[in-house]
Amino acid sequence: MKTEKSICDHLFEEKLKLDVCCVIAAAGLSSRMGLWKGDLKIPSYGEPGKKQILLIENAVNTALESCRKVILVGGEQMPRIREIFFNCKELILVENREYQRGMLSSIQTAMSCVDSDFFIMPMDMPLLTWFHLFKIHDAYSIRNDSKVFRPVFQGSPGHPVLLPYSWKKRVLKMKGKNLKANLSDDDQVLIPWGDESVVLDLDTQESYEQFLRDYSSS
Repeated sequence: MKTEKSICDHLFEEKLKLDVCCVIAAAGLSSRMGLWKGDLKIPSYGEPGKKQILLIENAVNTALESCRKVILVGGEQMPRIREIFFNCKELILVENREYQRGMLSSIQTAMSCVDSDFFIMPMDMPLLTWFHLFKIHDAYSIRNDSKVFRPVFQGSPGHPVLLPYSWKKRVLKMKGKNLKANLSDDDQVLIPWGDESVVLDLDTQESYEQFLRDYSSS
């Protein structure tokens, strides 16, 4: 019987991609930031010799490194997204023309491309890496449960969120602006996380500046 490799296995041999999709939601208005967050520059931890990377590139790189299929959903900034990723053949770009309805509408727009279990990952969480996706997938594989798996830090649910493929139709029927409002406690398995990486997002100019102070190398 085929079993998923553990995180330790992947640390000591060539890392294989997970046989899952990853939906990156990048259609938000960034109204609290005052400018489109995708163009924010952050330290690049995974690319030696490159000091900075765009926030949206960071999310896409993390997903492409980890998942078989990556779906990036854009909205108002779709022309800019196409400009950034014009040469990225591995990436599936999807436009959400109803992006003003909220993040849930972007997730629903991506469902036409989803053909397996799938992660949902916001664009604006700079500390997420392949390790997060593999660790959450490991927990899901061990439990073999039909619930939604997500990390939690100090009582706050975070991202990325892993949903079984069987949830696809349910997601399409959801109402409101976000996924969280459509999930009960019984729907979820929460994975305790030891640091703020699963909840830290860049919503405001202040949070961006604080992130640079805390995490930029001197």
